Amino acid sequence: MKKESIYKLLIVILVIVNGVTLYMTFDKRNHHNMRFELVDKLELQDKQKEAVLDLQKKHFQTKDQLMDKHRILNDSLFNMLKTDTVDSVLSNNLLEKLSKNHEIIEKITFQHFVDVSQYCNAEQKQKLVEIVNHAFQKNTPPPKHD
Repeated sequence: MKKESIYKLLIVILVIVNGVTLYMTFDKRNHHNMRFELVDKLELQDKQKEAVLDLQKKHFQTKDQLMDKHRILNDSLFNMLKTDTVDSVLSNNLLEKLSKNHEIIEKITFQHFVDVSQYCNAEQKQKLVEIVNHAFQKNTPPPKHD
């Protein structure tokens, strides 16, 4: 019974993560605008701007592939609800793959900002930290109230 509860909790967590991911995916802004927005907010100069735009292009190409994989895995998982019985081995396998995929997305996103920061001076790094903190606060669920 405990194992089943853990899986249910994991499913709820993944649904929340998926919801945030979908919101970010279908947000009215696209990657192109976000790239220039970051460059503008950091007030990057010519060589900095060129390097950061190149980093962003590569980052979003990789992240988009991972997001596509996430959508496919998520669809496979929730399509299991259409059957009379859910194969727990298959669902656990899909949940593990979703978790690993999400972990990779988080790692590459963090590394992307580390890489961007290498092109920033001290003032720009401070702005970058503020931008990142604001972006991630906006996409976190509100705290639970008892």
